[in-house]
Amino acid sequence: STAGVTAKGFSDLAWKARATGQKLSAKEVEQISEGINRVKAGKETTGSTNAAQAGNAVTKPSANATGTVSVPVPTVEQLSQAAASANRNGLTDAGRALQKHGGREGSVYTYSSQKASVLNKEAQNIVNDILSNPKTVITRTTATENKQIIKVIHAIAPDGRTLRFNEDGTKLIGFREPKK
Repeated sequence: STAGVTAKGFSDLAWKARATGQKLSAKEVEQISEGINRVKAGKETTGSTNAAQAGNAVTKPSANATGTVSVPVPTVEQLSQAAASANRNGLTDAGRALQKHGGREGSVYTYSSQKASVLNKEAQNIVNDILSNPKTVITRTTATENKQIIKVIHAIAPDGRTLRFNEDGTKLIGFREPKK
């Protein structure tokens, strides 16, 4: 029985798995499921929790209080690898994003050379700097692209620099400037 596990407790179990990258035990999955069912039944409320932080993925989808299934956020390693994927003209996705932003006046993203190897290295350093910051928030959201609403993953650094990935985190869409 999990009668002693509170909503905060089952939420903490899920976040523990994200923070450590460990798989949940069958008992922990059961505790989370029962806790979610108690919340859905109105027997408990959940406290607010922070968005997923850098490096963290729950190994199984879970349902929230409304019954919506949330898909795990990719790990920092998976997002970093996605940013390093080949683009065109010898650039990676991250290198291309840096090339586009670095040439804009007032951009927080700068580069020292337009040579592909330099852009790729400096861009990957930016990506890894954002993803490795323990205060970076990784979240699923929607964005408008070409007049279409799309599902994306944002990795938002404390200073506002943002990495935008596609819905499953397999492709870096680009860098986003901090909000002014």
